[in-house]
Amino acid sequence: MTGHTIGFIGTGVLASSMIRGICSSGELSHTRIVTSPRNAAISSELAAAFENVSVASSNQEALDACDWAVISVTPKLGEAVVRELNFRPNHTVISLLATKRLDTVKSWMPPVGRMFRMVPMPFIAHRVGPITLFPAAPDMEEFFGRLGRVITVEEEPQVELTNAITSVTNATYTVIRDVADWGAKNGLPPGASRDYTIAYFEAMLSQISGKYADELPRFVEERTPEGVNDTVMKMISSRGGFALWTEALDAAIKKIRADYM
Repeated sequence: MTGHTIGFIGTGVLASSMIRGICSSGELSHTRIVTSPRNAAISSELAAAFENVSVASSNQEALDACDWAVISVTPKLGEAVVRELNFRPNHTVISLLATKRLDTVKSWMPPVGRMFRMVPMPFIAHRVGPITLFPAAPDMEEFFGRLGRVITVEEEPQVELTNAITSVTNATYTVIRDVADWGAKNGLPPGASRDYTIAYFEAMLSQISGKYADELPRFVEERTPEGVNDTVMKMISSRGGFALWTEALDAAIKKIRADYM
């Protein structure tokens, strides 16, 4: 038992993914979770799947039952939902509101014990992937570190930068899909081409994960001159292919920051 009851105000994709990650983790699987009735279909499905999950009759009931409250409604609804709630002075509040900084969310509620901003990804359902946290707190890092890799940032604007990095998701999946499709079009069975391509990218990332992250620059440069890797690098680079990725990230952070205005 963690000793905490976590209340989820809003039960969308991220909240559902967090709950599934918690409930499928051996160490956290007995954590009591109370969801609000928002998105009744998802809430009911989670309660049916996990005995430690229950559905409250209202947002306030979910809040009253917990000591850690996760605000996971859409940013557009955030203010209206939060202002209707009566928080306790000892509540720990975790905001998942992507385009709202903590000072803004704090202005909608009475003072609470602690408040954090978090950016999980849907991968958290499988207990993998990054989880941005601001500010740092050892108990938050310990708990959520069982659900992925917690990346604590020192300044809140850095949260937006991690948000921008996640904007390459569809583009990255497209590269993997196109590589697999190329193999299939040129003679590999489609299933074999897909499985080989995914396993290949997975193995590449494993070489630079965790303590091996500092090896990334070496792997970028490690190739045989005039070899096939070199041929691909030169063709993509000469046509601005790599520059487009960082230009796209510049556009992503500009859009994210504009949403704060």
